[in-house]
Amino acid sequence: MEFWFHLGHFVTLRLHDNDPGSAKEVDETLAALRSLLDGRENRDVLYSIAIVRAIGQRVSEYVESEAPLHLDEQDTRSKLMVAKRFVRDEGNGAGTTNVIRRFCELASRPWNP
Repeated sequence: MEFWFHLGHFVTLRLHDNDPGSAKEVDETLAALRSLLDGRENRDVLYSIAIVRAIGQRVSEYVESEAPLHLDEQDTRSKLMVAKRFVRDEGNGAGTTNVIRRFCELASRPWNP
């Protein structure tokens, strides 16, 4: 239940670049969500989409040629790259159910060139 509470809270937050308090609350909510993933695919997908929604507005993405070989979990650009890759992979067939695959396919449409 706690995961869903935090996810509900996340979707009500305003994601303003110029408000440090807003960014802090978003980051705290994402950290709470991460601690509750529990290896469940649906939670992993929703958390990854939340990461893209929150971090994608704040940082520029890696260009394929400049992406590091080893991604640092603390680096926001790496988090963004991992989240997008996970959602794309799930949508491209790695998802275990048709619902997950379709949901990820729809979520990743705006990111695909």
